[in-house]
Order: sequence, then C-alpha cells, then structure tokens
Amino acid sequence: MEIPESLSWQQDVSIFTHPVILRDLLKAVGIPFGILIVFIMWSSGWDLQGDVRFALGLIGLLFFLTWLLIFILFRGIWQVEFRLNDRELRTRTRAGQARRWAAVSSITVLGGLAAGKPTVAGAGLLAGSRQEVRIPWEKVRKMKVYPKNHTIVVRGGLTEKTALFCTRENYPVVLKYCTDRIPGPARTHGEGEHL
Repeated sequence: MEIPESLSWQQDVSIFTHPVILRDLLKAVGIPFGILIVFIMWSSGWDLQGDVRFALGLIGLLFFLTWLLIFILFRGIWQVEFRLNDRELRTRTRAGQARRWAAVSSITVLGGLAAGKPTVAGAGLLAGSRQEVRIPWEKVRKMKVYPKNHTIVVRGGLTEKTALFCTRENYPVVLKYCTDRIPGPARTHGEGEHL
C-alpha cells in the first residue's frame, strides 16, 4: 500500500448515532446529569412527588431542547474535515457549520454577560473554542482504533483529543499513516489491545 505525504478528506458524522460520539456524550453529559438526578431523588427521600418531578421534568426539557437545537441548526450532523501531514494531524469543523457554531457561541456569551451569568458566558466561550484541533505527532500519547466504525481516536496532552472519522475506502490508508507516525506504546486497538 502506497502512503501519500499528506492526507485530507471531509466527512459528515451523525452526532446522535455514531458510537464514538455517543460514548463521549455519555461521559460528558450523562455522568454529571446522572449524579444530579440521583442527588435530587436521594435528597427527596426517593419520593417522586411535586418539586422532584418538576426538577426532573426541567432536566428532561433541557435535554430535549438541546437535541432540538442541534437538529434544527446542524441537522444532527457534524461536518468535519481532516488534514494529516508529517508534522501534525488537524480536525476542523467545515466553514459553513463553523459559522453557525460561532453565531450560537456568540449569542450564548452575550446572553450570559447581559444576564450577569458568567457561567453561561464561559460555556459559550468553550463551545466556540474547539472548532479546530491540532495535535503534533510527537505529542500523541494514545491512539485507539474502531474498525467497525472506521474511526481512529487520538489523544495528545490532557485537553488534546480528536477523532478521525474515516470513510470505508480511506480507513486502511489513514490507519497506516497514523501508525507510521505514532510511537508503538501509544498505539492501541479497540478497547486497548496493542496493534
């Protein structure tokens, strides 16, 4: 298999059905909200009456409205492009969708500032900051591959993580490209088996 000097491709990834995205969403959203729900129920003595039902309903409404917003603005799809070269790998939200993310982030920041809610403003800043991820090959600490999903997850430092969502056709080439540039101990397969 001949490997080119650099690789680039675009992919539309389903936010609500791709297993790697769902796993990360479960960790980032499910665990904190799960703890919150258990705490609310525990503090009420496990009695699902009145205020507890209202609080749980609000949490459910928040999840629904978030799903609806993502579905309306982005059709439930993450439009992403990838570039790999000898120095680094780069994942970036494509231009049209990046503009919509920037608009939502700006509205969130301005709304948070206007309402005197620095947490909301900070969430808007964080949401807008991850439109592009660059990880130099020498900083890569871990690589997991998911052959069934044609996905490679690459981790650098504590906050450096990205997923390379490949097509069925380019997955073997991308995997070889990454494997050739990542040190042996960092390469893992699926749930942690070494390649």
